[in-house]
Amino acid sequence: MSYTKGNWTIEPPYNDSISTPKSLSIPDMAWATDFSVGGTGSLTGDKTTVLTNVTGDNLIAQEVVELAHSRQNNVYSNTPIPTGLSAGIRSGRKVAVKDTVMYSATNSVSGEEILFPMTGWHVFIVPDLNLVPESLISDFVARQTALLYPTGGTGATLLKNLLRGDTNPTA
Repeated sequence: MSYTKGNWTIEPPYNDSISTPKSLSIPDMAWATDFSVGGTGSLTGDKTTVLTNVTGDNLIAQEVVELAHSRQNNVYSNTPIPTGLSAGIRSGRKVAVKDTVMYSATNSVSGEEILFPMTGWHVFIVPDLNLVPESLISDFVARQTALLYPTGGTGATLLKNLLRGDTNPTA
């Protein structure tokens, strides 16, 4: 897939062997009605917001989303791009999204209840170039999500293997 912006054609550095995309069902977040702004978070940035999901019945087990934005002085840091091939603009933006979900589990025999957290982060660094259309950002986010799934599947097998320490999805 390529992108055109003005006189520029933007090409990704890959040609995937499987051209049919996966079909994932993802929630549509009702930010204005399901979340309340406020609270303390751990993310830092020029601007941060903490949101708590207010739709649950349990006052202790909840979902807390943190959003952070900061400027990046050099988006080329820690990349193999040679200086001669970099754009004149080196600055960019970094966005971090952190989601912590506190699940409750109840034993059907004893009635014992426990809580356990699961936390996930997404961090995106995008250059301040007018060559970056929204469609490119959307496809990049989709690709980052696809990296969590096994070839031909949408289950949690790959992530489960990663959690066990198996970091080679090709094996």
